This record gives sequence, C-alpha cells and structure tokens, in this order.
Amino acid sequence: MKLDFRQKTPFIAGLFALALIALTPYARPQGTDPVDVDAVVQQLRGLPAELYAGPGSYLCNPAPSPCPPPPLPPAEMKRQHIYRQLSALGSASVPALARGLQNADVSVKRNAALSLYVLSNESSSSDRVTRRVDIRAALPALIAALQDSDSRTAALAAQAIGNIGATGVAAVPILLRLLNSEDEALRNSACIALGGIGPSAKSALPRLNRALADPSPDVQGFARLAIAKINASAPP
Repeated sequence: MKLDFRQKTPFIAGLFALALIALTPYARPQGTDPVDVDAVVQQLRGLPAELYAGPGSYLCNPAPSPCPPPPLPPAEMKRQHIYRQLSALGSASVPALARGLQNADVSVKRNAALSLYVLSNESSSSDRVTRRVDIRAALPALIAALQDSDSRTAALAAQAIGNIGATGVAAVPILLRLLNSEDEALRNSACIALGGIGPSAKSALPRLNRALADPSPDVQGFARLAIAKINASAPP
C-alpha cells in the first residue's frame, strides 16, 4: 500500500510544534520577564518585623452609618504587596527567603523569617497570602537562624519551623537550648515550634514539663499547649 505523505503533512507539523513546546522548559508568554525573587525579598528591608494588627477601635460619625476601616499604613500596604508576590511564586520564593535569613541587614533577616512564617501559616489572612507555601526547603537555613545573634530573627525562625510540622524534628535539639534562654520571646517561640512539630518532638517533653514552672505565665501557657500537641497522637 502506498502512503500519501501529503495528507499527513499538517499532522506531522503539529506534532513537531508540540515537541518544540515540550522541550522548552522556560517558555513564558511573550512580553513577560522572569521575576527576580531576590530583589523582591530585598524590598522587605526596613519594614517592621511584626504584622500590623489594625487599629484598636475607630468611630463612625454619624452613627450607626456604615463605617469602612481606615486605610492601611504605607508599610503594611507594601508588606501585603510583597507577600502576595511571594505567595503567587509559591515554592520558587523559598530559596530567596532562605538566603534572606543570612542577609547582613537585620531588618531583611527578620522579615525573611517572618515571611516564611506567614506564607506557611494555615490561618494567614487572604489579604496577605493567596496560597499556602511549602517552606520545607528552607529548613536548614531556618535551623541556622535559630542561632542568630539577633533574638528576633531566631524567634521568628522558630515559629516558621513550627509550621513545617514533623519534618522540622531536626530542629528539636536547638529548640531545647532556646528554652534555656534568658529571652522570654525565645522561650515562647521554642514552645510554639515544638508544639508545631508535634508527636515527633516527644523527646522535648521532659524539658517542656519543666517549662510549666517558668517565671513567665506566657511561657507556661505555650509549654502547656506544646505538651498537648505532642501528646495528641505521640507514638508509645
């Protein structure tokens, strides 16, 4: 039987075009540029290393007319814009944030740790995060940040590790050392992290039980919560 290749030419051309697309891993729509994620992270410089909680209260006049919330401070508007960019990038944002933990500028370090916490937190506001990000790739950098000379960076890194869950078990030895810190915020954050790691942090229970007698009521409370989470389904 004689094959008529002229009839198959459009089909073959179509297959060739699909092959070209499949072999172009970095193809992107024309006119769009790749995002410089490190540059996005650098925009965190100078921002407060804490989330804006909103005004305590505000009055509407005349009552009871609808009362729109006041505008966000410029710093919080900038933060939310950056978080939305990082969230949209997903796991592609994590290596740059991990590098940010080692930045010489303390405000970048702190905000890199805070960003990792917010992006991985299930309860983060949709105003800040469009989707939850898997930050497990940043675990080595976060563990290193637990020993940072800046206690705020270390505390925020601990809380980010708590969002990773059982995979964060490698951080337990350093978190236990943080429970001996004179810095109350570090002790609080260590408890939060151990609770987030959950049953895999069972080896921390003796030290957490001692933390129930901590001079700080906050540390006592966080230790109690951590113990409950670890015991929730801890292996025998």
